[in-house]
Order: sequence, then structure tokens, then C-alpha cells
Amino acid sequence: TVEAKRLFNKGLIYFRNADYDSSLYFYEQAGKLYKNANNWIDYTKCLLKISNNLRIKGELSKAFDHIQQIENNKNINLLINNKNLFAELLHIKGTIFGSKGDYNDAINYSNKSIKYRIEANGENDTILADTYNNLGMFYYYKGNYDESIKYYQKAMEISMLRKIKDEPAIATYLQNIGIIFAIRGDFDKANEYFNKNLNINRNILSYDNPNLGRIYLNLGSLNYLLQKFDNCINYLDSAENIYLQKFGKNYNSLGNIYLNKGNVYNDNTDYDKALMYYKNALNIFNLNLSPDHPDISIIYNNLGSVYNKKNDYNKALDYYQKSLSICKNPISKTIILRNFAKIYNKLKQFNKAEKYYKLAIKTADNEIGKNHLELGHSYLAYGEFCIKNGDDTTALFLLKNAYNIYLENFGQKNPNVSNALTQIGNYYYIHKDFLRSIKYYQQAIISNVYDFNDTNFYKNPNLENIILDINLLYPLLGKAKAFSSLYSESNNINDLKESLKCYDLTVKLIEKVRDYLSKESKYTLTENVKNTFDNAIKISLELYKTTKDKKYLETAFEYAEKSKSAVLLASIRDVDAIKFGDIPETLQKIEKEINGKIRAYEKLVYDEKNSENPDSVKINLWESKLFDMNREYDSLISKFEKNHKQYYSLKYDKNVISVKTIQKKLNKNKALIEYTVSDSLLFIFVITSEKFSAFELPIDSTFFRNIEELRKLLKNVSAENSNVNFRDYSIVSYQLYRDLIKPIQNLITGKDLIIIPDGILGYIPFEALISMLPDVEKIDYRNLFYLIKNYPISYSYSATLLFKDYKTKTTGNKLLAFAPAYEITDKTEKNQSLVLNKFSDILIPIKNAKNEINNINKIFDGKFLQDLDATELNFKTFANNFDVLHFAMHTIIDDENPMYSKMVFTLDNDSVEDGCLNTYEIYNLDLNARLAVLSACNTGFGKLSKGEGIMSLARGFLYSGVQSIIMTLWKIEDKSGVEIMTKFYNNLKEGNSIDNALRKAKLDYLKSASQFRAHPYFWAAYVDIGNTSPLCKSTGINPILLSVCVLIIIVILSVWIYRKKYLSK
Repeated sequence: TVEAKRLFNKGLIYFRNADYDSSLYFYEQAGKLYKNANNWIDYTKCLLKISNNLRIKGELSKAFDHIQQIENNKNINLLINNKNLFAELLHIKGTIFGSKGDYNDAINYSNKSIKYRIEANGENDTILADTYNNLGMFYYYKGNYDESIKYYQKAMEISMLRKIKDEPAIATYLQNIGIIFAIRGDFDKANEYFNKNLNINRNILSYDNPNLGRIYLNLGSLNYLLQKFDNCINYLDSAENIYLQKFGKNYNSLGNIYLNKGNVYNDNTDYDKALMYYKNALNIFNLNLSPDHPDISIIYNNLGSVYNKKNDYNKALDYYQKSLSICKNPISKTIILRNFAKIYNKLKQFNKAEKYYKLAIKTADNEIGKNHLELGHSYLAYGEFCIKNGDDTTALFLLKNAYNIYLENFGQKNPNVSNALTQIGNYYYIHKDFLRSIKYYQQAIISNVYDFNDTNFYKNPNLENIILDINLLYPLLGKAKAFSSLYSESNNINDLKESLKCYDLTVKLIEKVRDYLSKESKYTLTENVKNTFDNAIKISLELYKTTKDKKYLETAFEYAEKSKSAVLLASIRDVDAIKFGDIPETLQKIEKEINGKIRAYEKLVYDEKNSENPDSVKINLWESKLFDMNREYDSLISKFEKNHKQYYSLKYDKNVISVKTIQKKLNKNKALIEYTVSDSLLFIFVITSEKFSAFELPIDSTFFRNIEELRKLLKNVSAENSNVNFRDYSIVSYQLYRDLIKPIQNLITGKDLIIIPDGILGYIPFEALISMLPDVEKIDYRNLFYLIKNYPISYSYSATLLFKDYKTKTTGNKLLAFAPAYEITDKTEKNQSLVLNKFSDILIPIKNAKNEINNINKIFDGKFLQDLDATELNFKTFANNFDVLHFAMHTIIDDENPMYSKMVFTLDNDSVEDGCLNTYEIYNLDLNARLAVLSACNTGFGKLSKGEGIMSLARGFLYSGVQSIIMTLWKIEDKSGVEIMTKFYNNLKEGNSIDNALRKAKLDYLKSASQFRAHPYFWAAYVDIGNTSPLCKSTGINPILLSVCVLIIIVILSVWIYRKKYLSK
């Protein structure tokens, strides 16, 4: 028996090392010795170990034979009396049944095993943990997750009683519990347990163990579902490092990692990175998988999707074709065919688009089923196509087919049903059956809002206590538009009022949902936001004209202000690098986490509701979590409002300044002019301290062409074609004056102007517009009738922003100035943004920058940093100690990514700062300056669209505490810039207001400039944004006081002369 025991122990060692063949051999040898010695109990132990080995190896019949061999033995009663050993037999027997998929018998034998074990050793016998874990698995496979998690947790509790913790077993139990929570949709709990499992495995496994890699992959997938994209990438990076070290760069699982990374970047609209990872995944799959493997089809489809989003339609079609050629899944085939159709529609190849829509319907109908969702989606997409292309009969047939499929699958309350009803409403709207379209829009709203069922189309849902869905936007907008059109037929004022109510509700919906949307959804939202505000303004003004009720005039202005707030706010969202002053980073992190979780669970609810078999348990769980998260988010925003007012004002305050408040704050000599530009209408609001007026004027493509033409003429000055350029400039600038200023001329005469532009108007210096056409045959830029000759002009990007309460500033005039040196250095080449956009080539020295700040130094005291001292680090170190900040440097304006517009300092070898001050960094500064002057070489890039780049840069300084900004709208000629800036600071020092100081400097320049250098290119680029109050006390004598003194002297002299004459007589 000593030898038998030795052999048995060797079998145990090999078993623990997962060498099951060797383990079997030693157990069999030990069993023979025990059998020959008539040691029935130990022989039975060997048979049980052999049976368990065979089960693990998948030899279930042989495993079961060994159990039966024990049960048929004449000494079975001895075994029954040995309760621990009999419990072990029942445990293994249950495990074998479980492996065979016979879960009822597996559960039965496991329960009997537990009964005998408890009778032998009590309820706290730690060996019970394995049987409880098995019961958890059996119930899991039966789909009984409540029982499953109960037994997994019991296994965990019992296991924790062991004196020496069995950490691998505990890790397994934690993972199993996490899996149940994930299946039930409680991803937060799942994440918690998976992380506990990870922490244990990190301690017991080597850092490069492939099992750790699999755990990282699971956590990456879970965090992707929760839209915790940073965490997801970190876990995928960890898995990638392990697989690269262990298996090399062509390991197939690396393909899955790169596929997942591509999905993350695709969702976050970083399409170039998405393409890179998808292509890496494709290379690995091509090496490891068959050419027609489904994973390769998925990659091709994803590549097509990204190229589609990048508007590279030929490449998109190429990859979709590759995906389609190997795709075997009819659902995927249907989706790809629809993608073909949508691209051909964008390319205006309508015959091909129609062909692929029909193919999608045919594939779904024949290969998936007549009631399948994909058939419904194909009907809907083709129906929308037919509406736009005038195929009326087909369109309505298709849309109703889609509606019937959705209704049968989901019932009335479903987003898909709502979308189909909205499209049917659109059909009737296009056919001018406005009343019927409204009825369908109302049904669409009812389908989208769970607890709203009112078919009275003058009623709308309350947005306060519902799960918000961006798709509710479309029937609300449709209803608003239809009521407006219905009013044009009925002249019933209630229809127009109802239209405004719907627009107002849409605005509230936009304000609520924009925080939670994915980046792609935000782009979709942005397309609708501007039109929504423009239409709301139009309807408000129509109501004012009809009712003469001034509240509608004020409402129109309120929408104009909200529109500008939405544009500015959109530029700061989703910039992960941004850190704001006035608020701890910890709170910003909590805000981001809650926001991400709300977005994730909104998507989960939406996707589940739109799945083939929606799980009501999951939906209820997620909606309950959403309710709690929204309450937590509201509570956090309330905390911001109370303790971090500046941050709250920037991101969450939906209130805008009222007309009455503006009138109270406006000086009598000022007029505020606010513009809103739509595709076909120009709205102008004029506010003075006594009067408020609004104008609605038609515009067409000529208006927009004039703006682009004027900008080109302003930015580029040349002696060539000078006659043509002068004529073109005169005509275009006059036409824009006629559109923008002439309609309000009588309201602003004698006033200082505050102009609030909209979109592309932000690029136009209004002071360079001319109020009268000259003789265009004779070049005379100096004597054109520029607006600047009649008006001091300043700008703001919203009235709300202009009149916000700033902290009290000092009245000092200490100035901090920068004039960087620009040379190509290692730092330039390492700055990815500069290299990628080829800006390193244009960062040439600014010739007169030093002259500019040396001239200013003679006027203002302060610190003047040049060349190697003009660094970003020095700016951040000294800036908050000065009253005026002056930057004679390159500024790069990015309209596509406005928060990445940047000011370029000297690119030194500092390891902390990269030399480029991005707009998003400015928001984290606490500046005390009353004025910042960006006397810069201003290089813009990206499409000329809405002026968000320059707006965001200005707003960054305003947020950081600076009240007024002077900046340039284009790259200026630095010699004229030096002259204007020198005169500006002289005027400022004499006590002039900022706008007047700048105006006088420009006018003085114009008087002395040659005809060529009188071109607005040389002087009109500088604009003043914000508060224009004087910085310095006046150094001259007050003209009124001077007049009084002169009058007194005259009176005294007259009296003296008179008395002298009188006395002499």
C-alpha cells in the first residue's frame, strides 16, 4: 500500500498540472495495487479519479463506465456508509451528466452529493464549493440565471472559509458570477466581478500568460458595450502585448483585437485610425483564415462603412463588393445591398440605387423571411428613396409594408414603428395633405414615448420623466413643419402657435439629449439643430406680425441666442483633453463617466427594443439604471450650478439674456445688431436702449457667394488685375452692405455698433463694407465710403456672452508681450499636428514682430518676451499677473476641429509644453487680463463653414477671464500691423475705449497710406470682440470741462473789459 499511495500521489500531481494522460496511468497503477490488496475504499478513490480524468478528456462513456463499475460492486454498502466518498461519487456522476447536457440529472446528483457531504461534515465543508459551482453552471445552461448566480455565490462563500485560499477557484467563481450579470444586462456588476477575477489572476499568473490575455479581451468587450472607450483600448492594449510576446505579430487573436480597436475608433469618428486597425486585422485574418471566412467579410464591410463616412464612395463600393462576394449570411447580405443603394443614391446614380434596394428586398424576402426586421428596414429605406424621387404609389406601399412588419414584431411602442409612421407622415406632407401628415406624426410620437397615448394632435408629451430618444426629434419637426404649412391654408392662428410649440419642444429635446449622444449621433443632430432654430425664429416673427404681441418678437431673439449658444457649445464637447478652470478634474471625470454610462444604456435600451425578440427584463433593468443615472447626473449639474458657476454657465445653463436686460445694460450711444442666417432667410435683430426691432429678409446663393468673394478679395492683395479687383471689391462690399446694414440704417445712425454675426458672417469685417458705390473705373481704396468712417464697431459671438458678469478686474495696465522665434527644430518635426498639416513649412519668422512689441514697450510698462523667452511655459507661468496680453505670433485656426486651433510659441526643448497653445488648454487658465491682443499671422484651414475655430479661440479667452479680445481674421502684412498696433496702444493709453482706440488707429493708417496700402487687406483684419470699456484713465482734458472753462474765462474777461471802460469814463 505504500507503493500504491506513492503512485496515487503522482497521479494527483500530474492532474494538477493538466497532464491527464500521465495522471490516468498512475491512478490505474495505484488502483491495481489497491484492488490486489482488497483495499476497497482506496481502490474506489482511484476509480473516481480515473472517471474524472476521462470526463475532462471528453471520454464520457468510459467515465460513466467507471462510475457504474463502482456502483455494481458487491461492496457498495461500504461506500454508502463512507459519506464523504459516496458524496464524491455523486458529485462526479453529476458532473458527467452535466458534460453530456443532461442538466436535470446533473442537478439531481449534485444535490444528493451536497446532502451526504453536509451530513458528514456540516454546512461549512469547503469541498462543497466545487459542487455548488457545478450547480451554478448547470442552472446557467438551463437558462435559470437566478438559481445559477445563487449557487455561484454560495460556492464563493464556502471557498472563502478555507484556511489557505484556493485563488484559482475563487477567480473562476468570480468570472462565472460576472458572466451571469453580463447575460442579464447588468454590465456594471459584470465589470466589477471581471475586475476582481483579473486582480486575482494577475497575482497568480505570469504577466504574459495567455489566460490573462483572454481576460483582458473580455474586459475590453464589456467596456466597449459600456462605451468606456478609454478603458476598452487599455484592456485591448494589454491583451495585444501578451499575444505579441507569446505568439508573434501574426497570431489570429490579434486580428480580433485590431477589429475591436477599429470599432472603437469608428464609433468615435476617428476614421483614419479605424482604417489602420481594420487593415491590420484584415492582414492577420488573410494569413490565418480561409478567404471566405465570415470575419474577413465583416472586415471588408467595416472598411466600406468607414470610407462611406469619409465620403470616399468608390473605395466604399469596392470594399462592400468584396464583403458581398464572400458573405454567406443573408442578414449581412441584405445590409450590404442596402449600403450599395445608399451610396449610389448619394452619387445620384438613381437607377443603380433602385436596383440594389430591390435586391435587398428580394434577398430578405427569399432568404430570411417575410416578417423579418431586415425586410422591414429594406422596405423603409426604399420607401424613403421613392418619396424623394417622386415614385408616389410605390413609396406609400413600401412604407406601409415596413410599418406592418415592425408592428407585428414589436407592437405599437417601438422606435422602428415610429420611424415608419414618420416617413408616412413625410409622404403626406410632400403631397400637401397636411392634416393627414400631422395625424401620422402624432402616431409616431405616441410610438416613441412609452406613457404618451393622446391622439389629439394639439397635445405633446412631457419630456421631464421619459427615456429620451433622438428619433423623437423627427416626428416633432415634421409636426411643427406641417402645422406651419397648414396655417398657410387655414389662417387659423392656433395652427401657427402649435407649430411654435412643437419647435420649442424640439429645442428642449435637443438641449436634453445632446449630452448623451455618441459622436456620430451628434453629427446627425447638428444637421437638424440650425434648421430647428431658424424655423423657430421664422414662426415667432410670423406670430408677431399676425398678433402684434411683443412676446413673440422676444421669443424670436431668444431662439437666435440659443442657436449661437448651441454652436459654441458643440465645439467644446467630446474634447477629452480639455480641462476647465473653476472645477476640479475629479468632478469632470465623474461627469464624463456618468455621461458615458447614460449614453451606453440608452444605446442598449434602443438596440434591445429593436432586436427580433426584445427582452423585457433587460429593458426594465436598463431603464431603471437610466433613471438612477439621470438623477445622479441632475444632482451633479445642480452641484455645478451652486459651486462652479462659470463651468455651469458654459456647459449647462440653457438660459439666455432677455431683450429687456440687454436694453438696461446698453449705453444710449450703442446699438446691438444680431444676425441669424438660414439657407434662404436673413434675420436681423436691432436693440438699443430705447427700441427693439427685427427684420426677416430673403437671401439666395448670391448672398453666400458675395461673402466668399469678399473674403477672397480681403485676404489676397495684388497689383495684378488691380482694376478688376477694385471693381469687384466695391460691388461685392456694397451689395453686402445693402443686405446687412442698409435695412436697419435709420435705427443705428450715430450709434457705436456691437455686431453679433452668425456662421460664415464671423469672417467678415463689417467696417470694411462700403455704403456707397464709387466710380469703379478709378482705383481709390483710401476714399471708399467704409462703415468704419461712420461707426465704431465691436463684435461678440452672443449677447448672453457679451453681458455675462465677470469678476472685477484691476484698472492697471501692465502688459505681457510675446514675439516668438520660428526656426525648424526637432520640436517642430515632432509636433504631429504641425507636421501632418504641413504648418511647419509656413511657420516662418514674422519680420516686424519685435519692432511691434518694442514700440508697445515705449507706451505700456510690463514684461516683453522675445525669441527663446517667448515660450508656452513662460506664458502659463506669468500670464495671470498682467492686465494686457499681447501675442505677435502665428495662430492656426482649425474650423473642422475648433478646439485644436492653436497659438504657436517658440518651439523650444521644454519637456512639459509642446509650444502650441491649443484652444482647449485656454479653458483651464485663470487670467486676470482685461484685454488679449492676438496680433498674429493667422492661418486658417479646414472648410470655410461656420467660423467655429475663431469663435472657440475667442471664447476660450473669455471663459478664462479675459473680457476683451482683439484678433485678426486673416494673415496680415506685418508692417501695417506694427503701425496700427502702435497707434492702437497710444489711443488706449489716452483713455479711449477699446473699439474707439482701434477705429482711430485704422482711420489714421488710412489717411497716411498709399493707394495700394489703403486696401482693406492691410488694416481691416483686426476686430475687437467683447467688452470695449477703456483700460486707462483719460490723459487729456475733458472737452466739456474745457468748454466750460473757456466760457468762464471769456465772461470774466468781458466783465473786466467792461468795468475798465466804465471806470475810465
